[in-house]
Amino acid sequence: MVYERVTRSTDRLTLCVACREELLTLISHSVSTAILRTCHEIHQEALPLVKKAIREWVRDGGVKIICPSEYHGLGALQELLKVLRHIWETRVC
Repeated sequence: MVYERVTRSTDRLTLCVACREELLTLISHSVSTAILRTCHEIHQEALPLVKKAIREWVRDGGVKIICPSEYHGLGALQELLKVLRHIWETRVC
């Protein structure tokens, strides 16, 4: 069925210190849900398969964090939290 072939993607976000050196790279997965907006019938047919794709690809895939060896431990996590808080505030506000 075509719904089982819903678009899946892997996204990479590289966070830098003053844009000079790489601090962290976040790797996350996403699934396109655009097909659910097509019409009620397609929404009903596709929803269980889209939910399954999200569960298997996005949730179970988790978020991966890659960082250079000099940025390990609490310092790197604190920097990551600062950047994520800034991204969240920018999108929400």
